Amino acid sequence: RLDIARRDDLRRFILLIEPYLIHRQPVAMVLIEDLIPGLEAGKGSTEEGFVELMGYVDEIRKHTHGTGRRKYTQDYFRDEFNL
Repeated sequence: RLDIARRDDLRRFILLIEPYLIHRQPVAMVLIEDLIPGLEAGKGSTEEGFVELMGYVDEIRKHTHGTGRRKYTQDYFRDEFNL
């Protein structure tokens, strides 16, 4: 049984399986190096920080969901917040 309830649990899990990732390794690195640290630093609590974090989400989507059009992207929130 695997319980992942906190960001730190996710980080430890990804670091554990990272040597075995081939196709999804870029996604894991964005999570470990950018998204999780940004969330931990509280960037999601400001408009500017949220827009920055959405850039990482867009990067992950690029590697996992193909080229489908998404409504809630970094550009969407940049326009929404007039940044």
